Amino acid sequence: MKYSGLAFLMLLLSHSVFSQSKKEQIETLIFQKDSLSSVLEKERQLNSNQVKQLEAKISKINSDVALFQKELLKSKYEYAQFKIELADINEKILEYKLDHDLRVDTILSLRNELHQIKSSNFETFLPYFLNEVFFGKDFDSLFNADSPILTKFIDPVNLGSGIFINPGIYCALIEKEVQDNIDDWHGRNYSNGIQPNLAGSRYFPNRLPEGGFCDEASTPDGIYYTEIDELPSSDNPDGYPSKFPPPTKFKPLKKMLVKIQHEKYVIETLYFIRYNSRWHLLYLHKCDCSA
Repeated sequence: MKYSGLAFLMLLLSHSVFSQSKKEQIETLIFQKDSLSSVLEKERQLNSNQVKQLEAKISKINSDVALFQKELLKSKYEYAQFKIELADINEKILEYKLDHDLRVDTILSLRNELHQIKSSNFETFLPYFLNEVFFGKDFDSLFNADSPILTKFIDPVNLGSGIFINPGIYCALIEKEVQDNIDDWHGRNYSNGIQPNLAGSRYFPNRLPEGGFCDEASTPDGIYYTEIDELPSSDNPDGYPSKFPPPTKFKPLKKMLVKIQHEKYVIETLYFIRYNSRWHLLYLHKCDCSA
């Protein structure tokens, strides 16, 4: 039987393979099996390590999540506590404001009551008045500017107030409600500056200083005051009538004249009038020797 070249070659190879001994085949298979087992073991070990790493990461993530949840709960609790404390603080602030407003109202009420009491008796009122607005203060500026410190002693509606000044040789009264329209008032300002602090001065009731207007006084320095029946009339610079008498409504009211003498001269002359059981400042007298 004849074979082609290719078939003959295949036959030889087949015979060569089958000609190997059984022992060699078994050894080859064992080697392949051992190699495969080694590879599988390495793969198994690698996978085991990866699993452990992943488990460690998952465990850390779970731990971080648990810690975050714990911190979140703590923050929520602290926020709730903060809201409670803030509500308490706001309530205390409101209580403080109410208490403060009540105290302010009480103080104002007491001050008004004290002012009423001190304004009723002239011997009590006069030191109170001078301590509040005159001693150590720019009394004239307080009067010019309608300062509340001074206006509480004035009744502009029922009594009014004013200042006697002398434009030239006259001694004329300028009423407070119209004085702001007079340029001469603002031009001179009629302020003697800060008055001396005479809080410790002696009071002389029912007396007036002797001299102290154009010449030195012969009486000791101090606060002189006495009751008067008539208020001064105002000169009329226009000539006729020659004088303007005080309003007739003042005639039945009790009136007091106060002169403050310092360093032998009268530095302030004031007129007060009693109305509605209280004393009120009525006039300042600023006329000098030329009048």
